[in-house]
Amino acid sequence: MSFYSFSSKIKLSYSQCVSDEEFTLKIIPKSFCNQRVYDLSYSVNPSDYLSSFEDTFKNIALAGRVKDLHTEINIQLAGKVKSCDSPLKQLPNEPLFLYDRQTRLTSIGNNLNSLYSTLNKKFISARERAIYLAGVINENMRYKKGVTNNLTTAEEAYSLKEGVCQDYSHILIALLRRDGVNVNMEMYKSSEIEMHENMHFFLLKLNIYNSVILLIGGNKNAR
Repeated sequence: MSFYSFSSKIKLSYSQCVSDEEFTLKIIPKSFCNQRVYDLSYSVNPSDYLSSFEDTFKNIALAGRVKDLHTEINIQLAGKVKSCDSPLKQLPNEPLFLYDRQTRLTSIGNNLNSLYSTLNKKFISARERAIYLAGVINENMRYKKGVTNNLTTAEEAYSLKEGVCQDYSHILIALLRRDGVNVNMEMYKSSEIEMHENMHFFLLKLNIYNSVILLIGGNKNAR
């Protein structure tokens, strides 16, 4: 049995004032048979309301709204995880937010191994490596809705050469882990903002050096 403490302070800044932002956050690890999350606390500021609910896969999600003009949102999260050290005999056929544990969604297959073999293996820091890999993924993928879903693996999405920000993030996680970089999904956020397109992105945390954070995002016009 292993015990972890986690905490995050995330500041999302916009390039201009926005208003009437309705958002959904998926930032909280899931409790299930092999891990238990406890002593959980979170806050989102500013927010006119904030509520929690279970999504289709019983992950805890947060929904909120910021009505007035704002240029940033500050998110804080803290908690503890008790994790079973024994290997998972079988993962449920659904996406899970497992703390420090790889799932089939980010496993590498033949296509991603072929891509990896062509990459520059030299990098100074995990952050530089992540930025380089994000560029490679963007060059080899086309942003397109409707061709993947939340059960699509990194290998499957790369085989299609199409997908959305979730797929880009899964591929990036798979390649970074292939490099030996310990990386976890930190947050998913989707927003609807007045006079702007829908925005959605994933936040990844690289648990090496200074635990730097990289943002992966997209919209319907992104490549």
